[in-house]
Amino acid sequence: MSFCQMSKIIVVTQPDFDLATRYLSAWAEEIIKLAKTHGNTVIDLKGSRANRAELESIIKKRHPRFIVLNGHGSNDEIAGQDNESLVKKGMNEAIVTNTIVYAISCSSAKLLGVAAIEKGALCYLGYEDDFIFLNDHSKLNKPLQDPLAQLFLEPSNKVSMALIKGHTTGKAYRKSKEMLRQTIRRILTSEASYEEKACLRYLLWNYQHFTCIGSTNAML
Repeated sequence: MSFCQMSKIIVVTQPDFDLATRYLSAWAEEIIKLAKTHGNTVIDLKGSRANRAELESIIKKRHPRFIVLNGHGSNDEIAGQDNESLVKKGMNEAIVTNTIVYAISCSSAKLLGVAAIEKGALCYLGYEDDFIFLNDHSKLNKPLQDPLAQLFLEPSNKVSMALIKGHTTGKAYRKSKEMLRQTIRRILTSEASYEEKACLRYLLWNYQHFTCIGSTNAML
């Protein structure tokens, strides 16, 4: 008897119209690379493809298990390219039914995340208030080499990395928070640079406002 593992479909939005979204899009490439090495099918909606019509079409046709939404957000929505609403409470949150959602955006877990779970999403990981990261201005054209952004975006990526490696949503959430804790502890107890110390309050902020809604046992 032979065993064949089914490929999971993962959708990643990568708007890139301003500094924040260009950074998120660049760091999303690490997630995409890992997902592909683990045999998953990745549909990456880059730039102008990060729009509502394309996202809704892909979800309806391909039925992804995991959706990573990068972009600006508010309490009730998350946006794509040029701040077009991708998923919004009261408009189309039902499109994420039966999926695990990770929203790397400001505030969307507060209302949209709850509404998505009520409509049948398995789990919604995201932030109940602003998601903040700082950057080194000398690295604007090399986001993946930015040591300040790394303090924030590496723990953020840990969620997706852990899920891709087979962990539950609850374990992925805890791993991300543990990496943040370790970063905060290092800055507090070591010879951290002035720039790293300036990041401390925002790392604590992200730690406090990161949440996991819905099932903590869901897996890809």
